[in-house]
Amino acid sequence: MLAWFLNERHFTLKLLIVSFVLNGAMAFSRGASYWFDTIAYFEIARVIADPAAFHQLNESNFGLFFQHIVPGLPLLILLFEKIFGTMLWPAFAVLQYGLSAAVCVYFARGFDGLIKRSSQLILVVLIETFAYYSDFHSAILTESLSASLALLIIAVTVRCLDGKYPLYRALISLLILTFIGCQFRSYLVVIGAGCSALAVFERRRFRQFWLYGVVAVVAVASAVAYPAYRAAAGGRFKPLNVDALMLMHTSYVAWDLDARSQRALDSVVFDPVIREKLTLQREALNTNDVLKLVSDLEARGLSRDQAGDLINTASKTVRTQSTEIMLRQLQLSLSSLGFQYLATCCDSSRALRRGFDGKAMLDHLKRYYRWNAGLAKNYQRTFETYNALYLQPPYLYSQAAIDWYTSRVGPYIFDQAYMFRPALGITRLIPPDFFIILGLAGFIIARRNWQMISILIICMAPIYAASLMASVVGNTRYSHPLWPLYFLGLVVVGERAASKFKPSPQTTS
Repeated sequence: MLAWFLNERHFTLKLLIVSFVLNGAMAFSRGASYWFDTIAYFEIARVIADPAAFHQLNESNFGLFFQHIVPGLPLLILLFEKIFGTMLWPAFAVLQYGLSAAVCVYFARGFDGLIKRSSQLILVVLIETFAYYSDFHSAILTESLSASLALLIIAVTVRCLDGKYPLYRALISLLILTFIGCQFRSYLVVIGAGCSALAVFERRRFRQFWLYGVVAVVAVASAVAYPAYRAAAGGRFKPLNVDALMLMHTSYVAWDLDARSQRALDSVVFDPVIREKLTLQREALNTNDVLKLVSDLEARGLSRDQAGDLINTASKTVRTQSTEIMLRQLQLSLSSLGFQYLATCCDSSRALRRGFDGKAMLDHLKRYYRWNAGLAKNYQRTFETYNALYLQPPYLYSQAAIDWYTSRVGPYIFDQAYMFRPALGITRLIPPDFFIILGLAGFIIARRNWQMISILIICMAPIYAASLMASVVGNTRYSHPLWPLYFLGLVVVGERAASKFKPSPQTTS
């Protein structure tokens, strides 16, 4: 049976059937998934087609906190609402699970010269049944679609490097994917542009240097398209940023401030309660503190943008005051690559984040790893708790957005997963660090390893850098598009190990 399946005849079709069946099973076992900030995309979708209302939202407290969100998902929510109405979430689930099923096969088949067909089958099964990866297909968040777009970029690049696609055809596809991807996750502009440049370099070196210029122009256009729309709607042209939030984020890792940091805060922090929070280790700043910081600066004649710039400048001083603080950020941000133990080692009693020692931080990462894999419980109760929080200060969300979001997602939430999904809880027993380290080793030992390592770096570097610079302490959700790459490396390791231990044929005299 296996020999028939692995036969070249219709192998891609057979692999597609397997992928769709697995995705269907994972979808039906889960129901709707969500996160606290899912509602933010509905809030933007509510007004994005109305320039006046859109401008008003951007000037509100909501706009202060969510200047980094890009328009792809809100536009898709608005489109699906018009087409599917109350069936919005099921339509999203079909799109995201179906797209992942097809893209996963396209991705695996792209490495036909690197791994065997049996390994391609294993790769598809690993990706589609990995609960942490699969669960985001059930959520109206950017993770699923951005991961599928990243896999498409990688798969097209690999085919171009192999000579299966002509350069111009591949480059046009990559640049289109880069523009679209940037509207769902801003770091995809770096992945798309990096893979495009790699394809040009491999096929032309520097003989057609103008092609690198085309890549750069498309990358810049992708990054400024949404800020330009915000400016056209009556706002100011400014790149996506989290400037106003940076002192709150920095407070997670910085305390016992030195004289230089204290001086930097003198021109930013005027509230004695907030100043005390920053200098003691008990608690970090919160969203209400951010609003107070900005309002105090506005009361002194600064614009909101100027206030954000000043807060960001002060946070840079604080977060770089000592090697210890910088090392905390570098280590904690490893969680954005999927690491748990490496992101929290090596002294379990060391204060790693405000309110967390190493052990507590590891438990924190494990808890949200289980939650985002659909392997926890009480999803309905937590959804209701979140809805209650939306109605509390600082009142970022409108009642219209809350009602819209809860009516479209709430009816499809299971309190816990069903069918075979709980059996996948075995993944909790295997630290993700194990998969990642083996996966990275696979890229090192793979054939054409310089090309493979280049692709890996192009994908990992912007995710880690974005997490380090913006969130300071990392976010495991950012690792979502990297898991198929880790499993690819893992399959390479397994294939190499199998060949090493394969019994040599007996010779007869």
